[in-house]
Amino acid sequence: MYNTPKIIWIIILSLAVIGISVGLSVLFDKDLVAITDNNGDQTQVGALTGPIIPYNYFGFGGVLRVAGSMSMKTSTSTPCRIKGPAATSTLIFASADFRYSTSSAIYVELGKTTNAASYATTTSLGIYEMPANDAKTIIASSTPTTGGKTTFNPNDWLVVKVAGATGATGVSGWTGFSPTGSCKAEWIVDSD
Repeated sequence: MYNTPKIIWIIILSLAVIGISVGLSVLFDKDLVAITDNNGDQTQVGALTGPIIPYNYFGFGGVLRVAGSMSMKTSTSTPCRIKGPAATSTLIFASADFRYSTSSAIYVELGKTTNAASYATTTSLGIYEMPANDAKTIIASSTPTTGGKTTFNPNDWLVVKVAGATGATGVSGWTGFSPTGSCKAEWIVDSD
């Protein structure tokens, strides 16, 4: 304080007090929430930093919505498979956005399965014929159906299959098509 004006020391001291106060308030903030995942790991969460939610689920008003998406795989008759929620749920939306068209008509089937390893459709949700030279987005939305086709058991999979011909029981396997695009699905969880 010998040659330095007194006002500068007051400013420095004030900034130090403010810095310590802010640091302690963040350190001891009681408003942070910790979420524990299935492995027992905890993550502190707070406010979102933008309009994009970085999770595949969102709950409000007692309703839990779960969503999933993926890019289409190539050289397979099942370009998409999305795992459903770990609880009984109802599929409310599914889409397959084909960005690449073929020179011949193809058939697209949306279905569900319990066995993701086999990629087999155990319950068909519908078959759509996609005309030649026509890239399409196929959208399925939930309407109450008999037999509960849109009800997914815990960890069921939504699958999208493509084929060059259709059979009586669904789309037959075909690997001659390398689609590009994406698939999306959304469920409402029926049970807690």
